[in-house]
Amino acid sequence: MGGSDCELLGEGWLAQPANAWSSTAYLAAAAYLAAAAYVASRRASAETLPSATVAGVVALAFVSIGSVAYHGPQPAWADAAHDASIAALLVVVLLHAGGAGFRRLGGMLAAAAVGMAVAAPGLVAVLHGALAVAVVGVERRRRRRRTSPPSVADRVAVAALGVGVVLFVLGRTGAPLCWPSSPAQPHAGWHVATAVAAAAALGRSSPRGNEGVSAG
Repeated sequence: MGGSDCELLGEGWLAQPANAWSSTAYLAAAAYLAAAAYVASRRASAETLPSATVAGVVALAFVSIGSVAYHGPQPAWADAAHDASIAALLVVVLLHAGGAGFRRLGGMLAAAAVGMAVAAPGLVAVLHGALAVAVVGVERRRRRRRTSPPSVADRVAVAALGVGVVLFVLGRTGAPLCWPSSPAQPHAGWHVATAVAAAAALGRSSPRGNEGVSAG
């Protein structure tokens, strides 16, 4: 079995078919986010897209590539790509939630997180955990300052993440919902749920407005 993701490792091109195919949900989320941002910009007659949205599209695509490689053909670089892409996406979500956009500082933070994930694989869990806690903290602060009711995107993001966490915890290797040879894998559900949560979170308007980058 592969690490804590339960699914039995096979001998084909896709070592863990369910987990590999479900990883394409991040690519679908990236496509949705890009299409939604493009439509919104056309309606607003804007020539720019929010910088964090553009970064989110790239990060989601990166996560898809890393996750498919990690659960599928498993090349030598798969571990590093898998861990680094998750760190990059968490940084992008954090910046977007805080309304910081994705200018030079955002790029530096993402590069630092990616570099740390690659250079210190033993600390990846700590890095991911710290970034996740930071995201939760910024979101809680954002909600306390909000005067309007939660948006549909807010509710979708929270619900999807909640479902994903349950599937991740209960579907880990040795956990109650772990059936190694089953074609239906809880970890695959985690992929889909977190892809939906990320797309919903990154699709919201930034708290500080629409800081953008050229659509070209």
